[in-house]
Amino acid sequence: MPIFNYQKLKGRIVERVETQGNFADLMNWSRPTLSRKLTGESEWTQCEILKACEILAIDIAEMHIYFFNTNVQD
Repeated sequence: MPIFNYQKLKGRIVERVETQGNFADLMNWSRPTLSRKLTGESEWTQCEILKACEILAIDIAEMHIYFFNTNVQD
């Protein structure tokens, strides 16, 4: 299973909704659920990705930058 880097997504969350807690609320998730998604312990579903793109105003053509970045820094 690939390891994804969600740093750009985390930045977008802060830029658009200020906190990860606010984003979790908008996704109807608990904070631990969001944490598991952002650390790769739990996978994102297609529907979750689309909802997150809508909330964060991410163009579908750019979703790969936020959700499928496998360039993990050491």
